[in-house]
Amino acid sequence: MDDTSPSAAHTDAPLDLDATLPARFLDTSSDPAFLAPILSPEFGLDQPVTGIASGYQTNPAVASDGDGYLVAWTDSRAPSWSTFATRVSADGAVLDSQGIFIGAGISPTIAFDGTNYLVVNRTATLNAAPLSFHGTRVSPDGVVLDPGGFTLGHAAGEYAKHDVAFDGTNFVVTWGQVATHLARVSPDGVVLDPDGIIVDASASGWQSAPSVASDGTSSLVVWVASDERIHGARIGPSGALLDPTALVIGPAVSELYGQSNPTVTFDGQNYVVAWTASLPATERCVVIAARVTPQGIVLDPTGVVVTEGSAWDSSFNDLNAAFDGQSTVFTWTLFSESPGHWIYRARFSPAGTVLDPGGVLLDSEVMQSSVASNGSGSLVAWLDGSASNGRGSNTVRGARLAQDGSLLDAPSLPLATSSNGQLYPAVTFNGESHLVLWSDDRNDIKNGSSNDIIGARVGPTGEVYDPSGIVIGAGPSLQTSPIAVFDGASTLVSWLSTSLGGDGDGDAFYNPQIARLTPTGQIVGPVVTLPFQTINAEAPPALASSGNGALLVLASGEALKGVAIAPSGTVGPVFSVEASFNTGFNDFTALASDGDGYLLVWGAAGEALFGARLTADGQTLDPGGFRITPVGAAIRSAQVAFDGDHYLVVWEDRASGGDGAVGAARVTPSGTVLDPLGIVVTPATNVPLGGWNGPYNDTSGTLPAVTCQAGHCLVAWRHRAASVPSDAVDIHAAVVDGAGTVSSSCVLADGPGPEGAPALSAGTVEALVAYSRFTASATTSSERILSRRVAWIPCTTSATCPSEGTCDEGVCVGPLGIGEGGDGTRCREPVDADPDAGGGSGCSVPGTGLSTSPGALLPLGALGALGLLAARRRRILRDAAQPQGRRRIR
Repeated sequence: MDDTSPSAAHTDAPLDLDATLPARFLDTSSDPAFLAPILSPEFGLDQPVTGIASGYQTNPAVASDGDGYLVAWTDSRAPSWSTFATRVSADGAVLDSQGIFIGAGISPTIAFDGTNYLVVNRTATLNAAPLSFHGTRVSPDGVVLDPGGFTLGHAAGEYAKHDVAFDGTNFVVTWGQVATHLARVSPDGVVLDPDGIIVDASASGWQSAPSVASDGTSSLVVWVASDERIHGARIGPSGALLDPTALVIGPAVSELYGQSNPTVTFDGQNYVVAWTASLPATERCVVIAARVTPQGIVLDPTGVVVTEGSAWDSSFNDLNAAFDGQSTVFTWTLFSESPGHWIYRARFSPAGTVLDPGGVLLDSEVMQSSVASNGSGSLVAWLDGSASNGRGSNTVRGARLAQDGSLLDAPSLPLATSSNGQLYPAVTFNGESHLVLWSDDRNDIKNGSSNDIIGARVGPTGEVYDPSGIVIGAGPSLQTSPIAVFDGASTLVSWLSTSLGGDGDGDAFYNPQIARLTPTGQIVGPVVTLPFQTINAEAPPALASSGNGALLVLASGEALKGVAIAPSGTVGPVFSVEASFNTGFNDFTALASDGDGYLLVWGAAGEALFGARLTADGQTLDPGGFRITPVGAAIRSAQVAFDGDHYLVVWEDRASGGDGAVGAARVTPSGTVLDPLGIVVTPATNVPLGGWNGPYNDTSGTLPAVTCQAGHCLVAWRHRAASVPSDAVDIHAAVVDGAGTVSSSCVLADGPGPEGAPALSAGTVEALVAYSRFTASATTSSERILSRRVAWIPCTTSATCPSEGTCDEGVCVGPLGIGEGGDGTRCREPVDADPDAGGGSGCSVPGTGLSTSPGALLPLGALGALGLLAARRRRILRDAAQPQGRRRIR
C-alpha cells in the first residue's frame, strides 16, 4: 500500500431512525433562514499509544479487599480535576491500563467493607461555598457503582484533610473543619449522619489533619489539637462518642514540638498511631509511634522514635501506616534541601519495637505516599517525580512489600497510565486531502520528554491515511499550538516550541518553528526555528498563504513580528507590524490572504481588535492598523478567512463581563470594514472564562473558528445551553453569507463533557471540523482529537455548488456524499432555546473510521434529540461498495 492510500475502510452498517414529530418541529424545515448541514459520523485520527497517564497526577491513596488493591489519585487529564483509580492484583499486575474514572474531585481516600470499596474525595477548590465531600463505591471488579458519586458532608469553614475506614458495620468518614467531624455511611451508600458529628465538641481552638482506623467494631479518630499535640477519640458503631473528653496521645510540646501528620491503623491487638514532630534539643524531625488499646489506654505515652532526621533542614511528610499481618508498616517521604525527596518504610511490631530503625529507602524523587495491606504483604503507592520534564508531570507508581520488608517490585509499577493525550487541533486542505495537526504527549508519557506536534491526513471520504500519525515537531522541548496552510506546493506547518528555560520570573519563552510537508505526508527539509518569541503558549502564530509563498506573524510581547516564507521554504528577514492602538501586550494574531495580499488582525485580551493589510513580503499598507470591532467590545480571541470577495473576521467578545458572544465583520481587500457595528453570530454562548486546569481541556472560552468557500463562511464555536451543567460545552456552528446574513445555528458535536476549541478547514465541497474531547473508556481515557466532515455550503441546484459538488436538499455534498459506509445526519436547529440566541442541541450517530476514537458510539443528544432527526429528513448512506458516483441519503 502506498502512503497515499486509505488506511482503513468504513464498515459501520447504516442506522435507520424513524420518528413522528410535532408540527412545530417539522415546520422549521421550510424556514429559509435555517441551513441544515449534513454531518458525517465522528472519527478518531490515530491509534492510541499507552504510557504513563496524561496530565498531572497527585495525592495517591490505596486500600485492599484482602487479596488485591485499589489505588486512587487526583488527575488533571479530564476537563476538571478528577479522581482516577486502578486495581492491582496480589501478584502485582496492574489491571486497568486506562484507569477507572471515579468522577470529579480531588484528594481521594479509600476503605473496603468486605464487599466494595468506598472512595471519598472532595470538591476541587477550597473556596467553594461550601466545600463538599463525595463518596463513590467501586466493586473489586472495577465497576463504579455510584456514577457521579453522592454527597457525604460539607465543610463551611477552614478545611483540613479527610479520611475513611470501615468499622465492621459502616464506613466512618472523618474530616477537619475547625473541629473534627465524622459521618457514617452504610455499605449500600446511605449517609447515616448527613449533618456530621463533632468528635470533640468540648475542645476549643482549631483541630486539623484527622485520620481514622477501626478494630472491627469501634473506631479511633486522631487529629492535631490546638495545643499542638496528637489527640484522639473512640467512636462506637452507632456513632456514639466513647471518649467525651478526647484522649491525649502525643507527649508534651516541651518533649516534642510541631506534632503533625497523624496516621492510625489497627494491628490486631491495638491501634498504632504515628506522627511527625521535632526534637527540641536538636530541632531534627522525627517520626513517632504510640500504641492505643481498644479501651483507649495509651501504651506509649512518651512515644517511640521510628526514625530521626540527619539534619535540621530535612522534614518528614506523607506519613502512612498499615498492618500487614505481622507488623505495622510505616511509609513516609523525606524532604531535604539537598538533594531532594525520598520515600522510606519501617516496620513496627505489635510489642512496640521498631524493626527497621531509621527506615529503609524505597525510591528517590518521590513526593506523597500511601500504604495498605492485604494481610500477607502490602502495597505502597507514591507520586514519582523521576519522569518529570520540567512541567511537573509526576505520575503515580508503586511497589509491593513482603512481610519481611523486602521489595517485590523493582523497578516499581506504573499505576497511573493512559493513552496519549491530544490538544490544540489545526486543520488545512491541500486540494486533495486535509491535514489535521495537534499537540500530542505520546513522547512525554512514554519516556518523560515533552509534547510533540503530530499530524494525520484525512481523505475526501474520511479515510485516515496516517493511523500512526506523522511526527512533525519533536524533541525534548515542549511543542504546542500548531497551525498549518497549503502554499500551493507544500503544506507549511508552524507551532510554538520552548526549551522550558524561561525569563527567570516563571515565564517560558516560545519560539515559532516551521516545517514543510508534501501532499503524501513527507517532511521536506529541516525544521526552522524563527528568531522571535512569545510567552503565550496557547496563541499559535498567525499563518496564511497567497498560493505563492506564505506569511507568518506572531504577537511577540508589545510587538508584532513576522517573516515571509517562499515556496522553496526560504525564510525572509524579520519584519515588524506597527500596532499602536492596544495599551499593552498583544495576545493573539490571525491572518488570511485574498490570493494577493493579506489581512492581519490582532488584539489584547479584553480590548479591541485591530487589523492591517500586508503585502506578500510583509510590508504594512495600514501603518498602526484600523479598528475592526465596535466600541465597547472586549475581545479574547479572533480568527479570519477570505470568502472570495471579502475577509470575514470572527471574534469572542467578553464586553461587560459577558458570557462569550461571537461577533463578526466583513473587511474588503482594500481595508474597508463593512460592518463597523459588527455582525452578531450568537449573542450568548454561556461559556464563562475560567482558570487554568493544567494542560488539558477545560470549560473556559468560546474560541470561535472560521473557514470560507464559494462566497460563504462556516463559523464554529464552543457553546453551552444555560440550563445544563457547566462542563456540557458543545460545538455549535452557523453559516455567514457574503452579505453578512447569519443562518440559524446548529450543533456539530455534543458528546459527554466539554469539547475543546474547534478547528475548521474548507475542502473543495465539504469542510472538516476537528476538536478534542475527554471520554473515559477502556481503550483511551484521555483527551483525544476527533473529527467529522461537514457538508455546509447552501445551494438551490447543483449548478450553484462548487464543480465537484451536488446539491442535496439545500447543501452541497461531495462526489461520495457524507459518511461513506456509515451514516450521515442533519445538523439541527435549536429546540431548547431561541434560535437567534445561538442555543441548540444536536445529534450524532455511530462513528466510523478508526476505532481509536474515545467515543466511537456517542448518543449525542440522547433519545429526545434523536427523535428530532425527522425534522430534517434522515438520510442513510449506502454501502461504499455500491458503484455510484455519489451516495444519496434517504
